[in-house]
Amino acid sequence: MIELVGCRTLSDNAPYKYCTQIKCGETYKTMIELVSASRCIKCNICVSACPTNVFDKVLNAPPTIARKSDCQTCYICELYCPVDALFVAPQADESVIVDEQTLIESGLLGTYRQRLGWGRGRTPAAQVEESAKFFKYAP
Repeated sequence: MIELVGCRTLSDNAPYKYCTQIKCGETYKTMIELVSASRCIKCNICVSACPTNVFDKVLNAPPTIARKSDCQTCYICELYCPVDALFVAPQADESVIVDEQTLIESGLLGTYRQRLGWGRGRTPAAQVEESAKFFKYAP
């Protein structure tokens, strides 16, 4: 289970079943669902970054999701993917069916990484975080 802090809002026509809107502070089970073959550059950073060894390297091909049930939903693989080729499904108590093209069209591939400001041309979340403003008024 994971408590979502960086929220994802999914539309009514989300690309997987059991879709509902996700709110901050609510707890859901999530898991890795997709390695996009069309985006993956076969760098295997996700394989190295995953703390629970979910992925297996494949020669001249994108990594495979070999041990999905071991996914702890830390989103590290999605964060470190330099081309936004991974999708971790929010609010999935079990594996869900995803459609890569729909994920691409809806802009859901890489949204967690984007919201945290990881990647070239993105504003780091720390630069837009405004809670520090409150501290200057503290006694």
